Amino acid sequence: MVSSFKAKKEKNAVLNACLKWLLRIICLALAANFLLLRTAAADSAVKAAQCTALFALSFLPRLVKMQHLPSAAFFYLFLLLAGVGGAVLGLYDRFRFYDVFTHFLSGGVCVLFLKDFLLIHRIHLARKQYTAAALLFTLSLAAGWEMYEFVVFSVLKNTAFSLHTLAGELGIPAAAQTAATFIQQNLSHTRGSIEGFIVNEYDTFCDILCALAGAVPAAVFLNKQ
Repeated sequence: MVSSFKAKKEKNAVLNACLKWLLRIICLALAANFLLLRTAAADSAVKAAQCTALFALSFLPRLVKMQHLPSAAFFYLFLLLAGVGGAVLGLYDRFRFYDVFTHFLSGGVCVLFLKDFLLIHRIHLARKQYTAAALLFTLSLAAGWEMYEFVVFSVLKNTAFSLHTLAGELGIPAAAQTAATFIQQNLSHTRGSIEGFIVNEYDTFCDILCALAGAVPAAVFLNKQ
């Protein structure tokens, strides 16, 4: 039994290390590509910033002393799929249901993270208590993420429009064109219209619902372990 536990722990450590360094290498390579090999456009700068943020997030499991647990592997995998694939490489725009898939996966990651957190802190909850805590934890993180997206989008939109207007008034066509391109590529999508507002409200609700849908089977499965 002890040897089996050690073997499982070592296997988890190897898998976590592989996914961690795969994520970090890809983030560094993409950031260098956007900064050095492409034109210094606003979109390239945003993509490089996203890669840098994902690289920084790869240290989170170590900060909370959970780098050797199964939740760390799923966390790294989620960052690869949602952060690198979805946000940086644009898979959200290429595949219609990719966003649904990643939000569904995020629910399972939240539940597994909570399970490992309770384990390392030796906090015992009954099955019903754990299920309720897992769903509330997932709901809180999902809602927090949607608020974060709203704030970031609002700041970027207002800043980009202000820079576009200022560059036009100062007679700097290159800067105005860069801001206009950034708005077109990242901030349009009918977000300024009534139809876009309705779509975004519906999208926010669906994102939270998908996270909860992913949390339910994960909580049921982990409750049986």
